[in-house]
Amino acid sequence: LLLGFKKRGLGVNKYNGFGGKFEVGETPAECALRETREECGLSPRRLEWKAQLLFTFRDSGTVMRVHVFEASDFDEAALVETDEMRPEWFDVDALPYDRMWHDDAFWMPLLLDGVAFEAWFDY
Repeated sequence: LLLGFKKRGLGVNKYNGFGGKFEVGETPAECALRETREECGLSPRRLEWKAQLLFTFRDSGTVMRVHVFEASDFDEAALVETDEMRPEWFDVDALPYDRMWHDDAFWMPLLLDGVAFEAWFDY
């Protein structure tokens, strides 16, 4: 499983998937493709929607809706480190949950088991 070590911004010093904010007029899939390209250089030719997550952050009042996709069929040679993320491959049985967002340990196993789902996490 490819994760990125976040070097700046929200989630700094954590491993995470690739993604970010929508640009005007973008669909969730278009956003996922663009952000993946920008953050690690890959341009997946296949995206499959897997989950929707809702995060609320009490301290800031921020609410984030996250669409989770499985990306495949890409040129791995294009993989690069960027100023935002350092990509790293992990065995699915050895994910660095202790260096990821706390909620990942709850929903990532569902994702890896092929379950489509929606979840809400309150921080």
